[in-house]
Amino acid sequence: MHRIYGTSFLEFAAPHRLKAAAQEQNKEEMKVYYVLPSSTWLKEASERQKGPHYLNFDELAKKIIEQLQEKMVSISEQERTLFFQQFAERHHTQFDLYDSKGRAKGFADTYGQIKRLGLSLEDLPTPLLALKGLFQEYEKEILEANGLYDPENQLLYAIELIEKFPIQRFKLVIDGFYSFNPLQYLVIRSLGGAGMPIDIYLPNNQSFSIVEQTKMELEQMGFADHYHYEEDSKRDGHYRLAEATTNEEEMRTVLDEIARSSLPFSEHAILLADEREKNTELAWYAEQMGIPLQIPKKKFLYESSLYHLIEVAFQKKPGSYSKWEHVQVFEQLLALSFIKPDQYVVEKQAFIEQGQANHPEINERYQKLIQWAWPKKASFIDYLKILQQFLDELNWKNQWKHILEEEEDIKLLQALSIEWKALEHFENKLATHIMTLKERGLGALLMDQELFKEWLREIGQTTEIFIERAPSDGVVIHNWRDVGLFKGKKLFVLRMNEGIFPAHRQLSGYLHEKDLQKLPILNGVPTQQLARKSQEAFFQQLFFVADDITFSYIKGLDQENPLLPSPLLVTLNLEKVTWDFEVRSRHKEVLTEDERYELIAYYMGKAYVIPENEIPKELHQYRNRIQHVESFEESIMPRHQQRLRKNEVAVTALEAYARCPFKYAMERELQIEEPLEQSKQVSPLDMGSMVHDLIEEIYVELGIVGIPFAKISEEIKAQVPILVEDKFEKRWEEISRQYAELSQLDLLLLKKQWLKRLRKWWQAEKKHFFNNDRIPTMKIEHLEQKVHFDLPLANHKTLTLQGKVDRVDSDENGFVIYDYKTGNASIKKEDIVSGLKLQLPLYAYAISLQLSYLHNKEMKGYGASYISLKEPEKRAGNGVWRPELVTKDSPFYISTRTTNKEENWATEAYLDENQLKGKVEELWRGSYTEYPVKPLDCSDFCPFKPICRVSDEQKERGDSHEV
Repeated sequence: MHRIYGTSFLEFAAPHRLKAAAQEQNKEEMKVYYVLPSSTWLKEASERQKGPHYLNFDELAKKIIEQLQEKMVSISEQERTLFFQQFAERHHTQFDLYDSKGRAKGFADTYGQIKRLGLSLEDLPTPLLALKGLFQEYEKEILEANGLYDPENQLLYAIELIEKFPIQRFKLVIDGFYSFNPLQYLVIRSLGGAGMPIDIYLPNNQSFSIVEQTKMELEQMGFADHYHYEEDSKRDGHYRLAEATTNEEEMRTVLDEIARSSLPFSEHAILLADEREKNTELAWYAEQMGIPLQIPKKKFLYESSLYHLIEVAFQKKPGSYSKWEHVQVFEQLLALSFIKPDQYVVEKQAFIEQGQANHPEINERYQKLIQWAWPKKASFIDYLKILQQFLDELNWKNQWKHILEEEEDIKLLQALSIEWKALEHFENKLATHIMTLKERGLGALLMDQELFKEWLREIGQTTEIFIERAPSDGVVIHNWRDVGLFKGKKLFVLRMNEGIFPAHRQLSGYLHEKDLQKLPILNGVPTQQLARKSQEAFFQQLFFVADDITFSYIKGLDQENPLLPSPLLVTLNLEKVTWDFEVRSRHKEVLTEDERYELIAYYMGKAYVIPENEIPKELHQYRNRIQHVESFEESIMPRHQQRLRKNEVAVTALEAYARCPFKYAMERELQIEEPLEQSKQVSPLDMGSMVHDLIEEIYVELGIVGIPFAKISEEIKAQVPILVEDKFEKRWEEISRQYAELSQLDLLLLKKQWLKRLRKWWQAEKKHFFNNDRIPTMKIEHLEQKVHFDLPLANHKTLTLQGKVDRVDSDENGFVIYDYKTGNASIKKEDIVSGLKLQLPLYAYAISLQLSYLHNKEMKGYGASYISLKEPEKRAGNGVWRPELVTKDSPFYISTRTTNKEENWATEAYLDENQLKGKVEELWRGSYTEYPVKPLDCSDFCPFKPICRVSDEQKERGDSHEV
């Protein structure tokens, strides 16, 4: 009644056996269940012969449960993990849940592995006894109370029913397996004990050790041995081992060989050694090369824009948030609106600037999205209904229907079709789950946001959207279980790397192989040795399949440390070939226009001489562009120079050009604004502007300007810190409003920091100026003083320069200019000579002319200095002074360590001896004639970095980094 037969694995589901099964079913009026190892075999069998019921072990269990009229709701492994997360969080004091999701998955996987071994909770190994209560809680609440069965428990439930109740007789045929796992053995044992006739067909092509072990275990269970060992002769074929440099080269070379072959596409097959690897990338390359693959075109639900919209909308936290926290939601909304690219840009720009869309319908949907509230905890049905209502209110189908009627762009229509299917899949999933939960009386089954998000993620990763059926003629993609179906000539086995095949198999969760020795597993103990035997059998079967087999593996680009091929390949006598771009480039004929371009570009890059008439127009243009880019020069056409020329220039513009001509052109000539983005900190420019205005306002309000420092009363000076605090508070309110999207804690810390700096600034101001008895007649002459002067150039020409000096101090004989900086501040002579720091020398020269004219006598420039708000006491390296003032008793407290000493400071002689007139003219002429990508000061935070082609060789970093 229970028999073992031998058959070639090439004849799994053989037509004559299927026909006999169908005839027996009709003759005996008894169902025949035909169990096969993969969906491909099930599909093939149903096409070969109608009649028997083709299924796998899981489906067989469901059939048995249905036959006994028992209702059952199936749940997936992922849903089981969700329940375990709930239970684990209840017991957070018992388990150290520093990573609740990860630990919950470990618990769920451990439970599933125990059940896959056919064990009960009484069989738990000692190290896992602490989890027994958790597992019992899962079984009591999920299995017993709610009738929700995960895959393993479905099989165990079917076995339990078989042993308890009489079952309608059927015949079971199991075909195409090399071995069985413990649960499958239990199903076979229980059905055999219930009197069901069982025929099992095992491969007999050669003496597979895994098959010998399976046969032995079945015989011990009472199966009669009708197995005949009939060794097939292995094909005397051609076998190769290909060493590929990269994944891309492996796939492209395989497809290239298939395309160049004289055989039809259907005579070729590809097997991916790593069954976890998806064939998405392979399918993409095949499509580019026009090679049909016998696989359907499909996407997973998570790849749709609709799924991402739901995901980001669900992750959105309730409450009032800035537009930056909703920008991702808005982007997904635009993607699903299928608007034109130019309109997309307009709408996103409007959103970034205004916080809403221009288009009324888009804006209405956006408002619904951001106002939608998701409960922190609710029943599973409630969450499903809320999501259902969410999709209904967005009302996508009406808009999409209008687009379908009006639009002619094929690509856009295809994309819309995918989203439509995604929406329908979502609607069906939600309706089905709601109905199932209601039928089972599980309306009160509670979940929280995290669990529902996990459920959403599982739905996205497991639901497929079919786009196009597989072509009937094309290259076949096989796996290890169904490769026996291949009837063609050439087989390519990809990714045969060490560690990938044979793969190291391990038990799930917290169970270890050493635990297996103590567990009461009757058959099919899943040891590493058993897994290796199974994989070796899969490998050996290949040599009965095709005359021509090419194994390939990724060797990598590192010749010193290459990756290795599978150890199963090492002992074989294989022809070795190399797959890399060099090899592909030697073909005399190209298959596609893209390949032709690629090869011509490659040989042009290697400086081969190629006839000009053979070079495509686009590559001519690319070559010219590359040559231009490598020069780092950007000259302005003469006809545009006159328009760009300005006879009046800001000194700051000349400095900007000196720092980086390219950035100067972007900012000042093309007036390209920095991209709008979420503020991560208060802008130093905004802080600088605020501090400058605050200092000026206080000094003007107190009437300090124009009064010698010695004559300013203590009462007046005492008011400064009070006004600093008061005015800073008022101005900070504006900063807080402007940067409301920043953390309030960060703003508070920054506020405290700047108050501290301003207090230190006033202490330094008192020391250096107001309480300095060495300069009693010195006074603040001007604040924010504008300068406008003519600088004589060569050939009797002049250039008008303009600017603004933060502060000018003077006495009866001379003056000092000061420039407040919110960051670090320093100056070196080389910075002045190179044009990076022109403001102090040029402003000093201009103020000298201005004051000398006003006072009708020569006013000497004592010096000039930056005042850093970070280090207000510092006066050493941040200024330029006349030598006689750099002494131990310096009236300005200038340290003797100061190296910037200039005898002719603020005079035309100083400009001449440092060739500053020539530098100014050079920068001025450059500002309207050329914008080379050769910065003197290249910032890593430059907003134009993404479009700049500067190289490390062109970077000559300066030392000026103050704001």
